[in-house]
Amino acid sequence: MGLPELSIPFEAPFVLPLLAHAPLVHFAMVLPIVVLIIEILNLMLKRRILSFLSLGFMFLMMMAFFMVYFSGKVDGSEAFDLLSLHGQEELKEHKSLGGLLVYVVFILFLFKSAIVVSQNSTLKAMFVLFMIGLLSLILLQGKHGGELVYEHGANNKLVSELDTNLTDAQAQVEELKATIEILNLKNKELNSSLTMAKDVNQTSIVEQNVTVPESNLTLDKNVTVR
Repeated sequence: MGLPELSIPFEAPFVLPLLAHAPLVHFAMVLPIVVLIIEILNLMLKRRILSFLSLGFMFLMMMAFFMVYFSGKVDGSEAFDLLSLHGQEELKEHKSLGGLLVYVVFILFLFKSAIVVSQNSTLKAMFVLFMIGLLSLILLQGKHGGELVYEHGANNKLVSELDTNLTDAQAQVEELKATIEILNLKNKELNSSLTMAKDVNQTSIVEQNVTVPESNLTLDKNVTVR
């Protein structure tokens, strides 16, 4: 995705337990849908009470997204070392998009506050479009979160251990392949050396068969003289 690394410049006011991210995420994802439904109804009914109700849910949603972000940092820190390199990169992008969502929700809360004061119909319609865009980003973030859990085994110790074992096994297979290639090269060199030695041996035997001993030559001379 190539998102810049976004983070919240402060910490949660209290310690969040491990694995709190999943239930908080499911709670936070419902709130934008509730706000969108209220806003669509408000466009038709034009009731001020609906604007205040929507603003109240926006405040709750903003707080929920802060908690989702901080709980994600807790779970992510626990899972990071157990992930593959690709999984770690995915987690970093997931964190950056989470930080972006927190800022977007905060800006939309301020925008909704201005709408409650002004009661401008055009701004209300724009807010509905912005909420649809926010839901699209949330769905994208949910998709990435699902990939981290089901493909990379984030916060799933058993899956992470199996993935690590598989990676180690693949590395060992590659080492064995490299060792076999080295042995094949040495075998070829040995065969080449044996072939050369055999050729030299055969050449030596031929030379020995062709050479006539001096004793035989002397005997032939004596026979001729007689």
